[in-house]
Amino acid sequence: MAHQVLITDLAKADLREIAEYIAQDNPVAAERFAQKLLDDALSLAHSPYRGRALQRKRDVRRIVRRPYLVYYRIETNPDVVRVLRFWHGFRHPKTPKFED
Repeated sequence: MAHQVLITDLAKADLREIAEYIAQDNPVAAERFAQKLLDDALSLAHSPYRGRALQRKRDVRRIVRRPYLVYYRIETNPDVVRVLRFWHGFRHPKTPKFED
């Protein structure tokens, strides 16, 4: 059974910032890449456990679309995948802050 994918406001803001940054050089590429990140997040509906759990925060998982990371949490009642952040891999090396 598929999970519902919910994208937090913080993750939506991340996605907008990513697209705006890339669009400074190439608006078409920005839209394409933002859509790929969004598609990766939405694909978690069918395979939510494919991402790796974080060591410091075991209830949070991540998948990679280089150079970005998609952080998310799986909730089981109801079956929801909550996308927490879209995070550039070269940003501060510690785990980003998540809204709960």
